Parts: sequence; structure tokens; C-alpha cells
Amino acid sequence: MRWTSTIDEFIELDDGSLIYENDEIKYLGIHFDKNLTFKKHTSIVSCKVNRMVNSFWKMPNIEIATKKLIYHSLVESHLNYGIVIWASSLSKNVLTDVSNDKIPNNLKSVKKSQNKVVRAIFRLPKFDKYKQKYTDMSPLYKKLGVLKLKDLYWFNIATLCYDFFFNKEFPEKIKTNFIKKSDMYSMSTRSIEMEL
Repeated sequence: MRWTSTIDEFIELDDGSLIYENDEIKYLGIHFDKNLTFKKHTSIVSCKVNRMVNSFWKMPNIEIATKKLIYHSLVESHLNYGIVIWASSLSKNVLTDVSNDKIPNNLKSVKKSQNKVVRAIFRLPKFDKYKQKYTDMSPLYKKLGVLKLKDLYWFNIATLCYDFFFNKEFPEKIKTNFIKKSDMYSMSTRSIEMEL
């Protein structure tokens, strides 16, 4: 663990040791701040993803399938690690925005970095001077067969939910934080009959 602190508040224990309040902590590779905005973590992920842009631009003669394999191993692995935690602000849009296309401000840098990498794979500029329009990203993601940041988040949430319902080896410590709707209600419903 790495600790950083800008606050001089502390608690003194009986043995004379001091416990300081921290603004930020790194735990299992994810940077938590005291407000759970994950600004530092998203900037670190964004930097790691941005490092790959130049590499993809320098691969003009490599097939798209090979670039996709490199993308999965060197880019998506950084995006995927702990995304359920650090990208949790995406779930706030479910209640407020029906289209769910908006990305929260703290995740925009990561989304932009991912878009840069996908454009670099296809060797396309952000703005096409001849067509006088910005490159549409959705067809590129579809053609490459990879998930956008928000889709990657929802895929991981769905995987977590599936494991909760159907994986017998799902950790009990995590299972205690979830409640099945069938356990909440005593009346007979279809979900209880299906044992969900």
C-alpha cells in the first residue's frame, strides 16, 4: 500500500504510534480518494492507454486481427481491471439518462484515450479534412469487435450478477452485500418459482 496525506490530522494510539488521515490510498492497484471520485486512478489509466496510441500508428503493415490481439492484451486489460469500482459513476446515468450515452466527467479522459487507440488501429484522424467531419467511432468499435468503455463496464456488472446467481463458488463476503429479490418478498412470484 502507498499512502499520501495532505492533512495533518492524526489519532495517537496507546503505544504512541500515530494514525494519519489520508486523502488517497492505493489498494490492489486502484487509487481511492476520500470522495471516491477516482480522479487519480482514471488519469493513470488514461496515461497507460495513451502510451499505446503511438505504437499502433507505427504498425501500418500489421493485420487488424493482430492489432486486436495487442489491443486486448495491452489496452483493454488496463480498462477492465477494477472497472466495476472506478467506473461506478456510469451507473448513475441509468436513473437520469434513458439513452445512457453520456460519460461522466471523471471518465471522459479514459474514453478519449480509448477512442485514440481505436482510431490509431485503423489509422484514421480525429477530424477528416476532406469530408469536413469527425470520425464516427461506433462503426470502428463494431468493425474491431471490442467494447466501448461504458459497454465494458456493463459487461462486467452483468458478469458479476451472473456469478452471484449461478456460481456456487461466489465469495460469501461479497454475497452478503447482495439481496435477491426473491428473498425480499414472501408472496409467490414467477421469479421465486424459477428460483432466481
